[in-house]
Amino acid sequence: MHNSRSTARRRGVHANRHGRGMRSPVSGPELPILYNRIAAFDRVAGGTVEYLRSLWPGELDRVRFDFVSIPVTPSPEPVTEPQLWRVDAANHRITFYRVPLQRSGKLHVEDAAHRRMFIEYAVYSAVAEYLGKEPWELLPPEAPGHHF
Repeated sequence: MHNSRSTARRRGVHANRHGRGMRSPVSGPELPILYNRIAAFDRVAGGTVEYLRSLWPGELDRVRFDFVSIPVTPSPEPVTEPQLWRVDAANHRITFYRVPLQRSGKLHVEDAAHRRMFIEYAVYSAVAEYLGKEPWELLPPEAPGHHF
């Protein structure tokens, strides 16, 4: 007489495709995870936004932050350089443009750390523009390099 519990357990063990065992990721355990530019941008920019929200909760709690690939509406002012963000203070909205931020050629060293710092700088600059402050004024008083 078969016990239904042991049958279920046995089926679970043999449920793998053709008895080969569990499959691993395509890259395998010895290869690094593939780099995803969109996810990396969202992680850096989103993390910076959340940090600034924690420092300025009263001023930023109503602000909507959007991350889009490229500007889809023309700028109200003539543009001579790539548009990296747009501040719409009347509607409490800041929009960041991922592709121009990632492809900006103004880095003095082209590596992941400098790219991250540039994205963080853009977020600080856009939030400072929204608040009518300078980017360094957004730092907490105890931050290194804060001399005010």
